[in-house]
Amino acid sequence: MAKAVAEGAKNLGSAEVELSYHVEAEDLAKFDAILLGTPTYHHDMPMDMKKLFEEAAVKGINLKGKIGAAFGSYGWSGEAPKLLLEIMKNKFEMQVTEPPLLAKIRARRKDVEHVPRFWKAHSRNPYASSLACSRKRIRKVSLNSENELVKFIKWQITVEKEIVDSLNKGLVDINNPAVKGVLKGISLDSTKHAELYASALTLLTKVSQALTQENLDAQRALVEKHIQLEAELIKKNREDYAYH
Repeated sequence: MAKAVAEGAKNLGSAEVELSYHVEAEDLAKFDAILLGTPTYHHDMPMDMKKLFEEAAVKGINLKGKIGAAFGSYGWSGEAPKLLLEIMKNKFEMQVTEPPLLAKIRARRKDVEHVPRFWKAHSRNPYASSLACSRKRIRKVSLNSENELVKFIKWQITVEKEIVDSLNKGLVDINNPAVKGVLKGISLDSTKHAELYASALTLLTKVSQALTQENLDAQRALVEKHIQLEAELIKKNREDYAYH
């Protein structure tokens, strides 16, 4: 969708377009027009988008009078692009193009084909020679303990461990074997989740020793065996269910 928006901007003739997946707050000042693309997450914009404008405000980046627009795909509500326009308009006094360009679920052919019409409808705005299009603000830096993703993973590990502790304490007073088995299974599932999150955290924050080709072959064989057993179990359950 970002590529289609950028192509539509290029068709204006004199516009010099830069399509970027990562924009620093300081970079915003060098553009005459700023178009930002964002998904909607829980009726809100992603944290990276919020931080972009928070940094711009703290550093006193002047965007007054610049052209602003927003676009994005969504599943249920699609508020994020609208929220971006509100920030551009009310906080930074930008000249925004409303409403934002939205595509439900994902940008399909009919949505992409709508982009040139979107630009034509709003071409009365004085678009200058430079334009920034950002699909999503992604930091291309090494992750550390202060990174939001790392904090989130650590929080998930804590939650999973709390679930395990809570379930294990409750199991002591339960005598029903069936109920106890189900709760024990949930506890083990959360233990697995905590281990997976811990592995992801290690990959993000530490340099791990690479596996040898022999190790890789052995692990591949184990995973393939696991998939085969799972597939056989699913097939058997389906056959038994269809028989009954």
